[in-house]
Amino acid sequence: MTQPANGVRVELTLASNEGGTARYEGRACLPASTVAVAADAEAARATVTLGEIEGEALSAERQATLERLVTALVRAATRVELQKGEPIPSKIVRWRPLE
Repeated sequence: MTQPANGVRVELTLASNEGGTARYEGRACLPASTVAVAADAEAARATVTLGEIEGEALSAERQATLERLVTALVRAATRVELQKGEPIPSKIVRWRPLE
């Protein structure tokens, strides 16, 4: 995955979809860092866990902002499909500004 010049590029791939929970794994790339990401999406909510950081360290505030942003992306990409029992995306790729 290419590092963006600004903001954050999120690329997640569906790892499993069992028992009403979809598990996505991938990375969030910032200009100077890459962060491992795991996300669990359910009909009612999504939770994100940030993993190993490669490159420049992120402050706790920046990590919290990144976690909220990725949670919102996963929730938006899967909410309706999970609620209706329809197929969910096999991949989620988005760029967003990171403030």
